[in-house]
Amino acid sequence: MNQIKLKIEEIGLSQREISKRLGKNASYLAGVFRTGLSTAKQAELMEQLEIVNNGGAVQSDDQIIAELSQKLADAQDAGIKALEGYGIARQQLTETQKYLLEANQEVEQIESKYKSVLIFNYVLSLVILGMVISWVLA
Repeated sequence: MNQIKLKIEEIGLSQREISKRLGKNASYLAGVFRTGLSTAKQAELMEQLEIVNNGGAVQSDDQIIAELSQKLADAQDAGIKALEGYGIARQQLTETQKYLLEANQEVEQIESKYKSVLIFNYVLSLVILGMVISWVLA
């Protein structure tokens, strides 16, 4: 128990604050000194006090489970949002592909009309040229 007292002095915090950082109630250490601990429990407490001495805090199993549950829920929410975003992006891609196909078809129609106008202009030019030649020769 003397080692525990020395470690508490080394940490430099009150017993109440250390008890809280150990994840216990505020009077935990006072109870430890009143009732004592087995050698195994003293060794476990020393390890936990070392964690507190290094600036950490010991969490109870319930705290760890709650924290991990929250992280899991956050990850699931992020996954759902990512899937929703993927669905929206996929839908937008499909719509964009549809618009591009329609635009391509319109371009093909315009090219076809343009070729027809070119042929018509060529034929009309030949007819006019033929008329001018026949008028000049006549």
